[in-house]
Amino acid sequence: MARLGKPSHASIDIFDLVWGWLLPFVALGAFFIMMAHTQQMAPSSPPPVGTRSYKTTEE
Repeated sequence: MARLGKPSHASIDIFDLVWGWLLPFVALGAFFIMMAHTQQMAPSSPPPVGTRSYKTTEE
C-alpha cells in the first residue's frame, strides 16, 4: 500500500533481498575458505619449523 507512494521503501526491500542473498553466500564462502585453510594446514602441520627459522633469524 505504502510502496506506491514511497519508492524508497522498494529500495529497502531490495536491500533486504540483497542481504538475504549475500549473508548465506558469505557464510558459505567463509566456511569453504576455512575448510580449504584447514586442509592446506593439515599436510604442512609442523609449525615448529617456522618458529625455529624465526628464532634463528632473530639470533
